[in-house]
Amino acid sequence: MAESDVESLVSDFDDGEGVTVVPTEAGTDVLDDYDDLNPDDFDMGTGSSGRALQLEGLEPAQQLTVWRDSLMPVEVDLISELDGSNLFIISIESVIFDMLSVREVAFESELQFLRLTQAIEVLLKNLRSSGGLFRLVFFDCMKPLFGAAFGEASWAFRQAFLLHCRVEKIDHVVFPHWYCTEWKEHVQQWRPS
Repeated sequence: MAESDVESLVSDFDDGEGVTVVPTEAGTDVLDDYDDLNPDDFDMGTGSSGRALQLEGLEPAQQLTVWRDSLMPVEVDLISELDGSNLFIISIESVIFDMLSVREVAFESELQFLRLTQAIEVLLKNLRSSGGLFRLVFFDCMKPLFGAAFGEASWAFRQAFLLHCRVEKIDHVVFPHWYCTEWKEHVQQWRPS
C-alpha cells in the first residue's frame, strides 16, 4: 500500500468515517469498515467517578489530562470507604502472616521480636490516627499454619504479641477458632463493620 493511501485512510478515520487499517501476516493491509457503530453507544464521556467529562473542543492531549484528573486517587481512605469509623475487626494472625510473607521485617535472619512488634504498632497507630476504631482478634487455631509456614518462632512471636496487647491494654479478644459459638456471639453483640 502506498504512503499516500495510508495518509488517505488516516484522514478518512480522522474525518469520522470509521475506517481502520489492520495489518495482516502477509504484510498487506485490510480495511475494516465500522460504519454501523455509533460512538454514542459507548460511555466514553465519564471518568471513574461517574461525572460527565467535558471533552468537546479539546485536543487529544488535553482530553487525556481531563480524563486522568477524573480518575479515583491511587490512595483511598479505607477507613471511610469501609465504614471503619465503627468498630472493625483485625485478625492479628493475618497481619503477622502478611508482614512475614512479604518480608517487611527480616524475621528469619534475626529472631528479634522487637522489630516485628514495632512494625505492627506503626500499622495500628496509622489506623488509629486515621480515625479507625478496631479490635484485634486472635485465633488459637492458627498455630499449625504458623509452624508450617514460618517455624515455631513465629508462633512464639504471636504469643508474645498477645501478652504485649494485654500489658499495654490494646483492645483484643482471643477465640479458639472462628466456628466457635463465642466468636459468633461476639460478632452478633458488637456488629463490627
